Amino acid sequence: MLGIKALTFDTGGTILDWHTGISRPLAKVGVRHGLERDWGAITNDYRASSLKAMINAGAEAPATFNIDDVHRQQLDELITKYGLDAFTVEDRQAIWYAWHQ
Repeated sequence: MLGIKALTFDTGGTILDWHTGISRPLAKVGVRHGLERDWGAITNDYRASSLKAMINAGAEAPATFNIDDVHRQQLDELITKYGLDAFTVEDRQAIWYAWHQ
């Protein structure tokens, strides 16, 4: 271990409960707008599409591009895909930022 400078661990999904942190705000906003959906399935789709988009961003992405940018882009796509157009800009911001809490 003499040459090791750092140990890093990916704790997303192990320590961080991303799913609940997103599915609850999605459901809360949906209920407020009178929408019934499978919020857990939408959350799973959101996570999968976000990870895929991050991987596909590759070297073409600006140096400042990160997973927050991907989450924001993918949320807009999911809103269209699942007919959630009633979600306001404020709703989207709250959902997008929820996983930081």
